[in-house]
Amino acid sequence: MSDRPLDALIEASTVGVLRRPMIDVARVLVGGGWPVFPCGHDKAPLVSGGFKSRSDDIAQVEQWWGQHPDAMPAICPGDRGLAALDIDTAAAWSAVVDAGLNPAGGLSVITGGTSKPFDLADGTKNVLPMHVYIRAAEQPKIPGVVVRYRGGYVIAPGARRGDRVYYVLASGELQDWKPAAGPLVSNPPAPAPNPAAPYERVEEAVMCVPNTEGTPREQYVGMAHMIRGSLGEAGRELFLRWAAKYPNAEKDEDERVWDTLPPSKIGWTELWHLAAVWDFDASPERRAEAEEDFAGEVPVVEVEDTHTKLGRMLAAVRDAKNGIDRSLALMRLRRAGFSSGEIRGMLSELAPTVSDEGYTLRELSAMPELLKVPEPAIPNLCWPGLKTIFSAREKTGKSTLAMAGAAAVTRGAPFLGQDTRRQSVLWLTEEPLAIAYQRSSAMNADVDNFVVLAMGANPQAQLRRAFDRWAPAVVVVDTLFRFANLEGDGENDAGTWTPILLLFDEVTKAGAGLLILAHATKGGVNGEYRGSSAIGGFVDAILEMKRPKLGENVRRVFGRGRLHFGKPFDVRLLDEVAGTFELMADATPAGGARPDAVVEYLEDNPGASSTQIAAALNKNRTMIQEQLEKMEADKVLKCTVGAHNKRGWHVADPFEGDNT
Repeated sequence: MSDRPLDALIEASTVGVLRRPMIDVARVLVGGGWPVFPCGHDKAPLVSGGFKSRSDDIAQVEQWWGQHPDAMPAICPGDRGLAALDIDTAAAWSAVVDAGLNPAGGLSVITGGTSKPFDLADGTKNVLPMHVYIRAAEQPKIPGVVVRYRGGYVIAPGARRGDRVYYVLASGELQDWKPAAGPLVSNPPAPAPNPAAPYERVEEAVMCVPNTEGTPREQYVGMAHMIRGSLGEAGRELFLRWAAKYPNAEKDEDERVWDTLPPSKIGWTELWHLAAVWDFDASPERRAEAEEDFAGEVPVVEVEDTHTKLGRMLAAVRDAKNGIDRSLALMRLRRAGFSSGEIRGMLSELAPTVSDEGYTLRELSAMPELLKVPEPAIPNLCWPGLKTIFSAREKTGKSTLAMAGAAAVTRGAPFLGQDTRRQSVLWLTEEPLAIAYQRSSAMNADVDNFVVLAMGANPQAQLRRAFDRWAPAVVVVDTLFRFANLEGDGENDAGTWTPILLLFDEVTKAGAGLLILAHATKGGVNGEYRGSSAIGGFVDAILEMKRPKLGENVRRVFGRGRLHFGKPFDVRLLDEVAGTFELMADATPAGGARPDAVVEYLEDNPGASSTQIAAALNKNRTMIQEQLEKMEADKVLKCTVGAHNKRGWHVADPFEGDNT
């Protein structure tokens, strides 16, 4: 093998240590001749087909990392004639030595994976877990050591997970695998079956793994070892059932293989990793592994006190079962110094268990939290766990109103006459950073709770990364058109919106309130949003602000939404720079329309009938009729009778009948 692939591994390590984007690491690897594929921070493949889908097509690689910018690049060492020895225990170190290899020689990569530092028998302390790369023309077999060749993969040098990087520790002359050097003369005792893997769980994983004419002999024997390592002798019948899936299986041979197995050094961990490639749902195991990955990252200082506070906080969240509380808990945990892996584990118990088969109303009645109306995240504009689209024509003040509300909640200050809770806001903007900074500062936004993110070439990927880092309680997208980055007719195509709407779902399912600012249609009267009707069907509240008349300081917001959300309101702008508004009194009669809306409609449509008014304002005709008569009595409206006794309504002249 030429030095080019080796040089690429070393260069990729350097790129990762310098905290460059993961796509840069992937590019270096591909440039060095390595097919790659993306893995999540749980080390599981993020593409269908797993490592079998690996590619050195740079266009494919760019597409993968465009979808998963923080993914860790992974490789199959055998693609370039290498094998990677996973040395994460003193026993594995000794086994490699007994196989005639030097664990400290050649190319060694510190993994920072699931295993902790270990001590050697010679007294060497705190040896870091590592991958040692060697040259190999076939699958190396070292009992007690996991070896990745062509039938498996490793996370590549340069991959980064949080603050941990897979980095090259030493890059000496590569060692060669010599089959005559293996196997060990004496075997350490087999580990006891893993009690964390009950029979039913192991059975589910085993039966996901195919056994076909293409199954290599080493995998067939490996399955026997993994099943025995997981269940002991209790796994015999399970192995025979799996082996019987092979075409023209020979039961006698299967029984012989099981009965003559040497002590197994592998078990449940290796089994579920293999089964996950074949659609086994290994999410519980991945979560547990991720927690181990980040073990030891919590600062030692005041750990006991921090855990005491944490316990009280989680208890409060558990009792409240409120989306905004969960989001705040996530934010506080991160600020307290807990790692992502620990937070996932601690908050997993708070996630509601949702049935895929439905509930009876009696079952739902036992969930009082379903009847609780959440407090607004931003009064009148945004609610925890819900989506609001707020549209208006350009430069009419929608961003000013939204930013004023966002700035207020970062301080926990009242907004529109209502108290708010202090919480963090992530503001994605199409404006230059300087403008966003000046506006939010003038509105006295809290300097720690207001996060500004200027949209770049891939705003959707930016949102994912920023949401994971800051865990905001409120997300504001200004504007939807810039965020979606759609062109031509795509803006009105429901299908093109699906991935964007699903991303918004991720935000609100995490408990955050989402406020989406949108441009209005040019021909709309009341600020109707631009784009596919699928958007309106997807959000929980629609707010539309009519363009104010020149010099007018009143902003009229029409609203509709689900249940208690998206109600119409009017505000008076007091100071545009400071972002101060006051909520005007709600004069909407029960079941009727706002008087100003009736007056406004009749100014444009004098002589309209009550039926026409009710249809235009989407109200009940009987209610509208009663309201019209009351407004007539108050001398706001007057009624005329035309041909065929047709009654028409007009705005009354305030000076009519005034003889002074």
